[in-house]
Amino acid sequence: MVRRFNSPFFAFLILISHSRYVYPFNIPKITNTEVVQRRNFLRETVFATSAAVLISSRSASAKEVAPPKTRESVQAAFDSLKYELSGKDGSIAQMEEKIDAQDWVGLMEITKGYDQELRKGKVGKAKLYLPPEEKNNLTTLSNAITFDLIGINRNARPGQQNSSEAKRYLDELRKDLQTIIDKQNLVQYSE
Repeated sequence: MVRRFNSPFFAFLILISHSRYVYPFNIPKITNTEVVQRRNFLRETVFATSAAVLISSRSASAKEVAPPKTRESVQAAFDSLKYELSGKDGSIAQMEEKIDAQDWVGLMEITKGYDQELRKGKVGKAKLYLPPEEKNNLTTLSNAITFDLIGINRNARPGQQNSSEAKRYLDELRKDLQTIIDKQNLVQYSE
């Protein structure tokens, strides 16, 4: 026996069930092609993520290899820090000059690039020569350098320009750099 629905509601449900959209959420029906495309997308995403993790872990381990601790290489690493601290064209002298001249835009530009150059570059090289027990202390000092630079930058922003506060942070930066330079005598040479 064939059952017929005389109600327009049932006729509407039958019509909807044969359309492209699933009632009542207006969600497209998934075909086999779409399922395959989604699986391929997931497979490619997992592959790309795995490749990125492998590449980044290899480059991170390559950075941690310490160069030979010869007197010349250690002296060169710490001399670059000494130059930044007390050289007439070092970054500390440049920042002090910008503060005195109230060149706030120039000061902000120096502090933006100086974190990369000083903390990650020059302090990072000096860190490679220190014994393992001193590396944590140097990490703390390099973080303090970042906060000193942020303080200088914050006091150079429009509406917040303050020479005395910028100089206070610059003095803190000097102290932090001097503390790192004083750790040169802890280096154990491999000669």
